[in-house]
Parts: sequence; C-alpha cells; structure tokens
Amino acid sequence: MKILIVTDAWTPHTHGLVMALTELVRQLQADGHEPQVLHPGLFRHRAGPGWLGMDLALLPGRALLRLMREAAPDAIHIATEGPLGWAARRICLAQGWGFTSAWWLRLPQRLRRGLRLPVPWTAALLRHFHRPAQRVLAGSQAQADALQAAGLAQARAWVAGVDTRLFAPARGTSSRQPHGPLGPLAHPVSLYVGAVALDQRVEDFLRLDVPGSKLVCGAGPDQPALRQRYPNVHWLGFLPRAALAAVYASADVLVHPGRGEEPPATVLEALACGTPVAAYPAEVLLQLIGQTRAAALHDDLREAWHEALRIGRHEARAGALRFAWPRAAERFVHELHRLDRRTDATAAATPFKIMQA
Repeated sequence: MKILIVTDAWTPHTHGLVMALTELVRQLQADGHEPQVLHPGLFRHRAGPGWLGMDLALLPGRALLRLMREAAPDAIHIATEGPLGWAARRICLAQGWGFTSAWWLRLPQRLRRGLRLPVPWTAALLRHFHRPAQRVLAGSQAQADALQAAGLAQARAWVAGVDTRLFAPARGTSSRQPHGPLGPLAHPVSLYVGAVALDQRVEDFLRLDVPGSKLVCGAGPDQPALRQRYPNVHWLGFLPRAALAAVYASADVLVHPGRGEEPPATVLEALACGTPVAAYPAEVLLQLIGQTRAAALHDDLREAWHEALRIGRHEARAGALRFAWPRAAERFVHELHRLDRRTDATAAATPFKIMQA
C-alpha cells in the first residue's frame, strides 16, 4: 500500500512518538509498503515550545493539499493533532477522503503543563478532532476503552512495537555491569529511563530503599534539584539508542514508577534486553504484560523490585517478543482505511519516499 502519514512530531525531535513513527516507517518499508511522511520540515514552520515536542507548520493548507494529491495514497493516517494534523483533517473532509488518526501524544496533559489549559477542555477538542476518523488508534486497550466510553466507538488499541534487534540481551559475556566512565557498579543495578520530572513519579524510584546501584537515563525539568537531593545516584543523561540498549542489557532491573495510561516504550525496551521490570500495577501494564512472567507489578514498589530480581532474563525477553515491530506494523496496516482512488481523478501518482526538507 501507499501509506501517507501526516505528523507534526518528527526529527530532529527524539521523544517516544517520533521514535515510534520512524520505526513504523522503517518496518512498513521492509514489508514492501510505500510510506510517505509529511512533516513540518516540508513547510514554513517555527519551533514549538520544548514541552510540546513538535514543530509548528505555518498555514500549511495549500501546500499540504498539493502534496497529498501528488501522493495519491491508498490510505491516510493523521498521527498528531497539531497544525498539520488539523490541516490534513480539513482537507480529508473537504475531499471526501477517509482517514485514520492516533491518540497517543498525551496532548491534554502537555497543554495543561505548558499553557495551564484545563484537561477537560482540550480533551473535548481532541474528541472533536478524531470523531470523523474511520479508526482512532489508541496506545493501549485501557485508553481505547476510555475513548469508546467518551463517544469514539471507532477507537482501537494499537501498541507501538519494540526493536528486538537493537534492544537485545548482551552477547558474549555473562557480566551485566555497565562499563565506561562509571566503571564497575555494585549489583544489583536498578535503572530508571524516562523524563526526569516529578509528574513521572521518578522520586518513587530515587527513594526506593534497595541495595546496589541506581542509574537514571533521561533528562527533565526537575533533574538539577533531584541530583542535589540524591547525590549517590548515577545520572547518565540522555543517551543515543545504541548506548541505551547496552545500559538496559547491563542492568538487573528496570524500575518504572509511573501510573500513566500509555504503554511506556521503556518497559518493552528493557524486556527486549532481558531486563525484568518492577512497576506499579497500572491498568496499561496489567493489560500489556500482566499475564506474563516478564515483570513484577505490585502496589509496594520495593516488593515489586525484590520479585523482579527472581525473574529470569529469558522470561523477560519473551515478554517483549510479542510486540516486535513486524507484528505491530501488520496490525497498523490492518486498521488503515483503504481509499477508493477513483474518487480523486486529479491525483497524480508519484513514487513514495520519506520527504526531506
């Protein structure tokens, strides 16, 4: 299929949504599909605020319509609800093109944090945005259920995949100690990966009374204060993905202290590296891995930590293999709405590619 993906979030941003979209595009290409990505870099745009995680295309409508017509896609997917997403939505409705959309950026929470807009207001606006879509892809079954209860009956769960080749157990050695500038670390090695922000409950990990070493990979607004408060923690900052995979594989347990509604990519990445997970029993994790032996979910995070250390690394790895990208991409294609291209006689078919600015 020729699949057109419209997104306001794209490189050079490196957060989870961008990583998921780039991995999805790579897998679609490997499967023989022809994805094309329309992103802000193709239009006159300005950088968005850091908390938003996207750039802002400026009045993209006319240029976007031209590119969408030239693409002559078999399916259109609107991945975000920014300026490009709204423009693509207007064009699809005006042209009679069916489309799918995705609800996975936690935009209401970001707008509350950045602009202090009440979550109910922005959530209602987003429901209006997604209502015409043939399918709304939610990041978890719990989120899909909530959207259906809110009136979006077409919501379906779609969990982004994990790169099980990059994120894999360490080879050629039984040692799991991270080396480099830190040198050997005392075991067990406990790891947190994600935003260093109090709303991510990172301090639940930092306060955890367990032996061994603690590592934090990531950055965020509360990092300076937390580094002063917890000087014995090893703060690694933001790492490239290959380096992050090595750290996952070297750790004894990943501690995920969040209770959010979206499936955290870090959990699947750690499991793919054979690193068991200790976490609270959030609904999304219960649905994702609650029936496996890959993770320990407990209301007492310390109890979960001790239980996770008894999980075999092969069991952790097995918990992630169900979410490898080939399977996730197949599910994505299954949910797409295929266009009847005869309805747009003016569209000119052109080769698909990821377009660069």
